[in-house]
Amino acid sequence: MHSLQLHTTPPHSQLRCRALQTAHMLLDPDTPCRSLTAQATLAADDAHFEGLMRQLLDRFRGPDGAKLLQRRGSLIVCRLAALLGGRRVFRALAAVLAEADDLRFVSALVQALNLILLTAPEVCTTTMVVFQVVAYAVLLAMQVMLACINSGRCSLETICCQPCAL
Repeated sequence: MHSLQLHTTPPHSQLRCRALQTAHMLLDPDTPCRSLTAQATLAADDAHFEGLMRQLLDRFRGPDGAKLLQRRGSLIVCRLAALLGGRRVFRALAAVLAEADDLRFVSALVQALNLILLTAPEVCTTTMVVFQVVAYAVLLAMQVMLACINSGRCSLETICCQPCAL
């Protein structure tokens, strides 16, 4: 009876559950998923999360990284999004990319992330948030243009026909 009580007390049951989760992860036949799951487990707290995102982007750099991005990039990002939250992953990747100097690399990654946003079911909630933000921005721009036209400060011809000065 003492042995049974020892195994069912809260500290031991938590340890057993953690051990079973780790064993399940290690016995998973898909090696990349095991590695990602382990890294995501470590990155669940904010202290390691940004480091994981930076390491991920570093793996996508260079010729070998471009191949990895093409072949497994979607799987990697989707798996991390499923484990850590799509919105959190995409926001962190965007923040790290905003600091990058290599515009060719940033462009390739943004294209890949856009494709993932449009096609991956793991990030459909994040996709809906992006669409809502874009729709709101378009609506706001239209309201500003209409207010400008109604006030007489500009006309529809100047808005549509003049080159944009950025």
